[in-house]
Amino acid sequence: QGQKALGETTVILIRATAAGTETLKNLVLPGIGKIVVVDDVLGEEEQACSNFFIRPGKNRAQGTMEYLQELNPDVQASYIHCDTGSQWQA
Repeated sequence: QGQKALGETTVILIRATAAGTETLKNLVLPGIGKIVVVDDVLGEEEQACSNFFIRPGKNRAQGTMEYLQELNPDVQASYIHCDTGSQWQA
């Protein structure tokens, strides 16, 4: 039942930070149902040193989504390029 529940789960990551993408990777590998990555920042060379999912010159959300999709093509993945500032604050 646990694997079935995981396969029916959707997770949204707001801001593709190193900690967030690493956590998402640990859900993608066993087969979470769907992921959505939201970010508006372009990946920079310096960020790629601490976050393996950053593609320099590409939106962090898009680069993260593409890398995670490569790890498990069965997971539905998408990204949203939008401002992750004050509108996402709790």
